Amino acid sequence: METIPQQLNAAAQHIADLAATLERRAAQEGSLEPHPDTVALLQRRGVDRRQIHPNVPAALDLARRAEAYGRDRGLNLGDAYATALDTFLRASGYPPSLPAAQ
Repeated sequence: METIPQQLNAAAQHIADLAATLERRAAQEGSLEPHPDTVALLQRRGVDRRQIHPNVPAALDLARRAEAYGRDRGLNLGDAYATALDTFLRASGYPPSLPAAQ
């Protein structure tokens, strides 16, 4: 049977673990802002563009949501998709290999 000090130590460790989890979540939430390199790239003129045509489930309503996202941020639809997808991919550990800004 555990003594009271052992129980308190276990409870303190549990609280410390919860605090660490909350700190990680807060850091991850902050990572949902567009990366400064992406913002700079989208602001440059003459950037090469490529269309992508993914087949996505209609139930996700991505077109409407991307339009609203872009409208709220003053982005055209292509830049809205690029920003949202780039932000997600960076947060998931897939950064791009961007050329150095000129």
